[in-house]
Amino acid sequence: MGFSASLRLCVKKAATVVNQGVLIVSIFLWGPAQRLGAATPTHSPAPQIRALWVDGFHPGFRTPQEADQLVADAVAAHLNLLIVQVRRRGDSFYTHSIEPPVEDDPYRPDFDALGYLLEKAHAAGLQVHAWVNVTPIWRGGPLPPQDAKHIFTLHGLSAQGSDNWLTQTDTGDKKFPVGYFLDPGHPAAAAHIVAVILNIVRSYPVDGIHLDYIQIGRASCRERV
Repeated sequence: MGFSASLRLCVKKAATVVNQGVLIVSIFLWGPAQRLGAATPTHSPAPQIRALWVDGFHPGFRTPQEADQLVADAVAAHLNLLIVQVRRRGDSFYTHSIEPPVEDDPYRPDFDALGYLLEKAHAAGLQVHAWVNVTPIWRGGPLPPQDAKHIFTLHGLSAQGSDNWLTQTDTGDKKFPVGYFLDPGHPAAAAHIVAVILNIVRSYPVDGIHLDYIQIGRASCRERV
């Protein structure tokens, strides 16, 4: 039987099925494909990542207005992923945290920036990854962190013995050109880092975790050059 005759037979059978009230799309798709045997399979294009890094030191998602604008801009730019810095230096832009909130206007400690952004971004079809600075805990300056629960206050310069979790050089210096760092080789410090990250993934429906500054101290960009 030639292809034309086969197709006529297929249509005739399809007409019978239609009279019986049965869907016929699969018949039309199956018949010629079986006869030709050379149809090229179609594949969906590989998924793309079109992302934006949103740091925690500039406008981005610190207020509801900033977060709303961020989502609107991401949708307009046809992005599909936001990587937002939720932990800068031992602090947090989220309320379900084991660390104190960011001390930086216009952020308010009672605003759950990560939770709010997740709700808005997911509703707009965007994924959100939590960007975490792992070892930095204070940049340095005239005033230390104000919250008594800050990791620098509890386990920084004033802490003694094993309670001091700071990275130090072989000469005993604890401050690096860009600030103070946790020592990831200290068991208690390492456990705290893990607890911070686990708390995020257990408390929020984030789509991923972006780990930054996994290192022991850091020189300034100028010194490295």
